[in-house]
Amino acid sequence: MDISYIKTLTETILAKTFKDPNRRNIVTYDNRINFCCPVCGDSARTASKKRGNIFFDKLFFKCFNCGHQSSLNKLCKQFSIVIDPKKWK
Repeated sequence: MDISYIKTLTETILAKTFKDPNRRNIVTYDNRINFCCPVCGDSARTASKKRGNIFFDKLFFKCFNCGHQSSLNKLCKQFSIVIDPKKWK
């Protein structure tokens, strides 16, 4: 799957979850993207906390705050995001 498409899906989830634009920021690394966890919200005190990750090799989501883990597909379903089957490879 294309990294830009993974980021687009994540941006959609974050837009549905957070009003604060600081919580919608995504940081891209070689092997993953990092962002504020849409499940637990990371930190009520600090909007810059980013402990949610999607790892590119397995398309797997993990939060290092709440411990939530799931496939990218299940994460999208949890937030009612429909994945384009043409881009799911």
